[in-house]
Amino acid sequence: MKIIFTSIILMAVILGIWFFYPSVSQQKNENPESVKENKVSYVCSESKTIQATYVIGVPIPVKSGERPIPNGSVQIVLSDGRTLSLPETISASGVRYANDDESIIFWNKGNGAFLLEDDKETYMNCLVL
Repeated sequence: MKIIFTSIILMAVILGIWFFYPSVSQQKNENPESVKENKVSYVCSESKTIQATYVIGVPIPVKSGERPIPNGSVQIVLSDGRTLSLPETISASGVRYANDDESIIFWNKGNGAFLLEDDKETYMNCLVL
């Protein structure tokens, strides 16, 4: 009798743990702190294209009232064969990505984007396919 009672209690504990605690794999998938990617294709003027992979970084905590710190990046593949990786920078409107000396700037807002190289717009009027 004592063995049956102990077995029932043990089974209830195991079922309770299984029911109330999701598996480790589910916790990883539901973690809002994980890095997320979004792939977008753009068609631009002069039959140029851009394939962009946006990486949304883990948010950096800031004090109340402080500006958020950009922590994302983008990898772009241009129709001329170049691949560029750019970190996100501060922007008043849209999302802006630039290299350290800001000689290359990729900017997107809504369904549009453009690429500046040495202050010249080399990929313009880009729209999501």
